[in-house]
Amino acid sequence: MFGRMLSTALLAAALPVFAWAQSGVSARGIFDAVRIGELLDIMAEESRRHGEELDASMLQGRGGAGWSRIVDAINSPAAWEPQLMDAVSARLDPEEAEAVLAFFSSPQGGRIVELEISARRALLEDGVEEASLARVEQLEAEGAPFYGQVARFVEVNGLIDSNVAGALNANIAFLDGLGEGMGTAGQGDPLGDVMAQEPEIRESTTDWVYSFAALAYAPLDPAELDAYIAFSESGAGQAFNAALFSAFDRMFLETSYATGKALGGMMTSEDL
Repeated sequence: MFGRMLSTALLAAALPVFAWAQSGVSARGIFDAVRIGELLDIMAEESRRHGEELDASMLQGRGGAGWSRIVDAINSPAAWEPQLMDAVSARLDPEEAEAVLAFFSSPQGGRIVELEISARRALLEDGVEEASLARVEQLEAEGAPFYGQVARFVEVNGLIDSNVAGALNANIAFLDGLGEGMGTAGQGDPLGDVMAQEPEIRESTTDWVYSFAALAYAPLDPAELDAYIAFSESGAGQAFNAALFSAFDRMFLETSYATGKALGGMMTSEDL
């Protein structure tokens, strides 16, 4: 039974890749167009900073270089990019893949990707998110058309609910890993603890998403942003968005669990 299940799963994952090859579209081409490698580098830096916070708060700063190496290995862009590529290619059919590549390979799509990468990198700097959020609140109060476009973009792509669900699942995975690392698996109520944080997570997620979107898309003229929203609403845009969320959710689950487990192990060894 297990052999048949594995064979079927591998066949299902391989079919889209073969079909893409026949259409001249490659997952590598799409990932290059949307610059996933650069995004993963930025996310790895975000993880390093979070690792430093965990070191300070839970290891009393004693994690040092060893803990930094563990965090870097868990969040390695070189390890995760091919896995994300496989996951996304398994979710898109050839026509969807062609439409995604056509959009993001165009001058307009390339400019959008550049703006998104730049905004994500800028949000690593102190004060940028707060300043952008203040601008969002001003735009909302003024009833600015740009705020309406940003809100529409967020809605069309399901950015709030999807990110909140991903964050909740990642936090549960972290606590499960922490319990495993400390030898206390099965104790406590990780699900209850995390769900109690849902309102706070939703608020912080909403603030971050709007800060990012306003920062990234402010340089676009209204017609350009409308075109991006239209692509996001299309079948290919929706399929690509769903594929990316699914792939990244899996990555966050695994990296969160691994981080928690490694942290729990270090905490226990220090106690000993």
